[in-house]
Amino acid sequence: MFSLLSCLVRRRDWSESTETTIRIKSKIRIKIRIKIWIKIWIKIWIKIWIKIWIKKRERNAMKYMLLIYGTESGWTEDERKACMIESMGICSELEKQGKWIASSPLYSVTTATSVRVRDGKKQITDGPFAETTEQLGGYYIIDVDNLDEAIAIAARLPPAKKGTVEIRPLFPLPELPSSPVG
Repeated sequence: MFSLLSCLVRRRDWSESTETTIRIKSKIRIKIRIKIWIKIWIKIWIKIWIKIWIKKRERNAMKYMLLIYGTESGWTEDERKACMIESMGICSELEKQGKWIASSPLYSVTTATSVRVRDGKKQITDGPFAETTEQLGGYYIIDVDNLDEAIAIAARLPPAKKGTVEIRPLFPLPELPSSPVG
């Protein structure tokens, strides 16, 4: 009889400890689920805030065109090559910062063609539109926060040492609906 009682007591102890274990495991599972949901919500909010920050930056940032003017005869071939190498380094640096959009030197004004339409008639002439001492030699398009930043970049460009860098904001165009390609 003693062994039967001890067996029953053990069984009751075992069932109590099992219930306790199940309750503990259940609480642990709930805590784990809560932690997972918190992590998911944090990731979602981070993504939302990043999108908001990007949109805010896009609204605040301004695109500028830096127009490079200079005399074509003012550069030796070695100076022109050094200017190109230094300019490409600046472009690379700006690209890493997400501020460079495009840039390119232009061919000589002797390769230019000008088109005018007057009274419905095209007038095509070889050469530049205007006779000036400084010609448009290239451009940069940058995306920066303000004019001061654009001025700082323009001052670093090698052509600014021999010519002029004109800074002009780009006029933002509204998004146009895409037309179906037929």
